[in-house]
Amino acid sequence: MQVTFIYKDDNYFPSRENVTTALCNAVCRMLSLPQSIEIEFADTGDSIYGETYVDPRFKNRIRLKSTIEPADLINVLTHELIHLNQIFTGRLQAFPHGLFVWDGKRYICETRALDYDQQQKLPWEIDVVNKQHYRQKWRPFTFFVCQYIIAIDFYSHCPSPA
Repeated sequence: MQVTFIYKDDNYFPSRENVTTALCNAVCRMLSLPQSIEIEFADTGDSIYGETYVDPRFKNRIRLKSTIEPADLINVLTHELIHLNQIFTGRLQAFPHGLFVWDGKRYICETRALDYDQQQKLPWEIDVVNKQHYRQKWRPFTFFVCQYIIAIDFYSHCPSPA
């Protein structure tokens, strides 16, 4: 899988790219994902940590908050990769004017106008929660990624060998 990074500010961290790439590759072994993904780090505001583009001009792009903490990166990126899987497999489609199609059923809603609790009731969000939190196969995966982040963080603070 090819992961391309886009930065909308100066928050560039090589270790974050390593973790993000490893996470994308690990999720790709569990879910069908496109061969190339763009990860954009940008200022998303206070309440948005990540979002998956459903605009065909930005196919396969996920936007993450540029100041996201490593502990949040795992859950947020995994969440967005599941949405990317939904789009890639055709379960979720988005159209102009708030029209979404989920498993063949039409929904009209402006997702940015919904509060968090309302968003969590959307069927594609329920699917993400079920895959991310309740399936047994995600537990060892999340543990593996946590250990990987801890190792990268540790080695990034070690002095270079002389």
